[in-house]
Amino acid sequence: MKRILLFFVTTLIFSTCKKDLVLNSKDPCICYGNEVCTEQYVVLMADLKDQYKEPVVLDEYYSTIVETGERINLQDASLDSLRRKAGKYPIWEDKLMSRTGRCAKEIEFTGLREGREVLKKSFAIGHDCCHVRITLGDPNVIIPR
Repeated sequence: MKRILLFFVTTLIFSTCKKDLVLNSKDPCICYGNEVCTEQYVVLMADLKDQYKEPVVLDEYYSTIVETGERINLQDASLDSLRRKAGKYPIWEDKLMSRTGRCAKEIEFTGLREGREVLKKSFAIGHDCCHVRITLGDPNVIIPR
């Protein structure tokens, strides 16, 4: 009788463990659709300053998906004068979330002044199924004059 009881208890324990292993083995790079998201809209910004902590003015800027070479232009004529004054430029935003994947892709931000490249910086950008986020790279950049 003790052996039968021990057999049932052991079977019960192993069947419970197996279920937990299956439930906890979700792919971390996939969104399952049960995420709870906020209504905010996220724009990842590069904060460009010179060595004197003055904002850096760019004439043109864009981001490139390194894997495909696709160039993404986030310039906006209505906002660019404010961006130049603050030295803050968009790298990536929520509307581009599907192009990075949850587990991040390498994105290269390029800034030009007077037709000359003054900045080329790589970031790993992914998302949490709700909003984009930088997983590798510092968006605060010092550009010497």
